[in-house]
Amino acid sequence: MRTIIPGSCWLASIVLLLSNCSLHRTTTQPDSQITTSQEMTNTTPTNISDSLIIPDYPPLDVPYSQWQRIRHEQLLEANGIDPQNCDWKEVVKHPSGLLREAAFYLLVHPPKGADSLLLKRALSDSETAVQSLASFGLYLLGDTSHIGIIRINSDSQMAPGVSVFLSAGLLGELGYPEGFDIIEEGVNNSEEYIQLFAAHNAYLFFAVRDEIPFWAYYEKTLNHPNERVRIISRLQLEEFGVDEAHTLLER
Repeated sequence: MRTIIPGSCWLASIVLLLSNCSLHRTTTQPDSQITTSQEMTNTTPTNISDSLIIPDYPPLDVPYSQWQRIRHEQLLEANGIDPQNCDWKEVVKHPSGLLREAAFYLLVHPPKGADSLLLKRALSDSETAVQSLASFGLYLLGDTSHIGIIRINSDSQMAPGVSVFLSAGLLGELGYPEGFDIIEEGVNNSEEYIQLFAAHNAYLFFAVRDEIPFWAYYEKTLNHPNERVRIISRLQLEEFGVDEAHTLLER
């Protein structure tokens, strides 16, 4: 059985992509049983709500910004859910916060098919990542009144945990620079898994790069002591396609 850091299935993806190491976490609200697809050769759930399967993620050869969508789709598919043809109202009732987060990420990127009532109900979800994703989706649908939830969830003192970096990244996507200091703080943390979560969300601040020390951040992370952080930073820079990024990559 594999357990994963709370707040996102992305850490499992990063670790499986960049190393053969396993990362573990504890949860205040335990998910249902989590297994890998290899372990499922001997254990088959009778219902998708009985267990959560973490697939053996293969390497991806796509731009970095597409990774998260693909990984969330793979997580749902491994658990018997077709993200292209499913009843989202049922999917988001799944007992695993990990799977609910994946579902809401797909629902709001883009949010055109998202049900505003479904998103509003999710504002009170037990997982802060789900709350923030629901707020993000509502914002893109024109209801900006819930952005305070994302702001609270991107404050490490108000919402401790790794989902703080997801929330900070959502602010960056919406054009708000205020969460970038959380990213910088995270990559300087002594815990490797926190460094990875923070580094993953840094690229989402590209739209507000002139308002924050964006390129200085990448100059530092390209020389980060954690090799995985260096890899993530390089992959993100390769996608930006601007002179500043090319200059950093050529050093």
